[in-house]
Amino acid sequence: MVTLKDIANKAGITPASASLALNGKRGVSEETRERVRRIADEMEYVPNANAQNLARRSTRCVGLILPDLSNPFFACFAEFVNRHLENIGYSLMVSMSGQIIANEKRAVKELIG
Repeated sequence: MVTLKDIANKAGITPASASLALNGKRGVSEETRERVRRIADEMEYVPNANAQNLARRSTRCVGLILPDLSNPFFACFAEFVNRHLENIGYSLMVSMSGQIIANEKRAVKELIG
Protein backbone atom coordinates (compact mmCIF):
# COMPACT_ATOMS: atom_id res chain seq x y z
CA MET A 1 0.00 0.00 0.00
CA VAL A 2 1.38 3.38 -1.04
CA THR A 3 1.59 5.96 1.72
CA LEU A 4 1.77 9.73 1.73
CA LYS A 5 5.40 9.36 2.85
CA ASP A 6 6.17 7.27 -0.27
CA ILE A 7 4.77 10.01 -2.50
CA ALA A 8 6.68 12.69 -0.60
CA ASN A 9 9.95 10.76 -0.93
CA LYS A 10 9.49 10.33 -4.67
CA ALA A 11 8.62 14.02 -5.07
CA GLY A 12 11.54 15.12 -2.88
CA ILE A 13 9.34 16.98 -0.40
CA THR A 14 8.09 16.48 3.14
CA PRO A 15 4.96 14.42 3.85
CA ALA A 16 3.33 17.62 5.16
CA SER A 17 3.93 19.35 1.81
CA ALA A 18 2.61 16.32 -0.07
CA SER A 19 -0.52 16.44 2.06
CA LEU A 20 -0.98 20.15 1.34
CA ALA A 21 -0.57 19.49 -2.38
CA LEU A 22 -3.02 16.58 -2.51
CA ASN A 23 -5.62 18.44 -0.46
CA GLY A 24 -5.42 21.66 -2.48
CA LYS A 25 -4.20 23.70 0.48
CA ARG A 26 -1.98 26.78 0.41
CA GLY A 27 1.73 26.43 1.09
CA VAL A 28 2.94 24.67 -2.06
CA SER A 29 3.42 25.97 -5.58
CA GLU A 30 1.11 24.96 -8.40
CA GLU A 31 4.03 23.15 -10.03
CA THR A 32 4.61 21.07 -6.89
CA ARG A 33 0.89 20.41 -6.54
CA GLU A 34 0.71 19.03 -10.09
CA ARG A 35 3.88 16.96 -9.66
CA VAL A 36 2.57 15.41 -6.42
CA ARG A 37 -0.82 14.65 -7.98
CA ARG A 38 0.88 13.03 -10.98
CA ILE A 39 3.09 10.91 -8.72
CA ALA A 40 0.09 9.92 -6.59
CA ASP A 41 -1.80 8.82 -9.72
CA GLU A 42 1.19 6.89 -11.05
CA MET A 43 1.63 5.10 -7.72
CA GLU A 44 -2.14 4.48 -7.46
CA TYR A 45 -2.30 6.22 -4.10
CA VAL A 46 -5.50 5.77 -2.10
CA PRO A 47 -5.90 8.16 0.84
CA ASN A 48 -6.20 6.63 4.30
CA ALA A 49 -9.87 7.05 5.19
CA ASN A 50 -9.20 6.72 8.93
CA ALA A 51 -6.62 9.50 8.82
CA GLN A 52 -9.02 11.72 6.87
CA ASN A 53 -11.79 11.04 9.38
CA LEU A 54 -9.50 11.98 12.26
CA ALA A 55 -8.38 15.17 10.53
CA ARG A 56 -11.89 16.39 9.83
CA ARG A 57 -13.29 14.95 13.09
CA SER A 58 -16.08 13.26 11.20
CA THR A 59 -16.53 9.80 9.73
CA ARG A 60 -19.09 10.95 7.14
CA CYS A 61 -20.85 7.71 7.97
CA VAL A 62 -24.44 7.13 9.06
CA GLY A 63 -25.59 4.12 11.04
CA LEU A 64 -28.93 2.47 10.34
CA ILE A 65 -30.35 -0.23 12.59
CA LEU A 66 -33.06 -2.33 11.00
CA PRO A 67 -35.02 -5.27 12.40
CA ASP A 68 -34.58 -7.49 9.34
CA LEU A 69 -33.20 -7.09 5.81
CA SER A 70 -35.12 -10.07 4.47
CA ASN A 71 -38.23 -7.89 4.61
CA PRO A 72 -38.43 -6.15 1.19
CA PHE A 73 -39.58 -2.90 2.79
CA PHE A 74 -36.47 -2.61 4.95
CA ALA A 75 -34.18 -3.70 2.11
CA CYS A 76 -35.66 -1.02 -0.20
CA PHE A 77 -35.48 1.56 2.55
CA ALA A 78 -31.79 0.78 3.20
CA GLU A 79 -31.06 1.04 -0.54
CA PHE A 80 -32.84 4.41 -0.76
CA VAL A 81 -30.93 5.78 2.24
CA ASN A 82 -27.64 4.45 0.87
CA ARG A 83 -28.20 6.07 -2.54
CA HIS A 84 -29.01 9.42 -0.96
CA LEU A 85 -25.98 9.30 1.35
CA GLU A 86 -23.64 8.39 -1.52
CA ASN A 87 -24.87 11.47 -3.41
CA ILE A 88 -23.81 13.72 -0.54
CA GLY A 89 -20.49 12.00 0.16
CA TYR A 90 -21.48 9.83 3.11
CA SER A 91 -21.43 6.09 3.61
CA LEU A 92 -23.93 3.82 5.33
CA MET A 93 -23.39 1.18 7.97
CA VAL A 94 -26.32 -1.18 8.45
CA SER A 95 -26.91 -3.36 11.48
CA MET A 96 -29.76 -5.78 12.03
CA SER A 97 -31.39 -6.19 15.43
CA GLY A 98 -33.82 -9.03 14.83
CA GLN A 99 -36.24 -6.89 16.88
CA ILE A 100 -34.26 -7.72 20.02
CA ILE A 101 -33.61 -4.76 22.31
CA ALA A 102 -30.23 -6.09 23.50
CA ASN A 103 -29.09 -6.34 19.86
CA GLU A 104 -30.24 -2.77 19.20
CA LYS A 105 -28.30 -1.49 22.22
CA ARG A 106 -25.19 -3.38 21.13
CA ALA A 107 -25.52 -2.01 17.58
CA VAL A 108 -25.85 1.55 18.85
CA LYS A 109 -22.67 1.17 20.93
CA GLU A 110 -20.79 -0.33 17.96
CA LEU A 111 -21.94 2.37 15.59
CA ILE A 112 -21.01 5.15 18.01
CA GLY A 113 -17.61 3.51 18.58
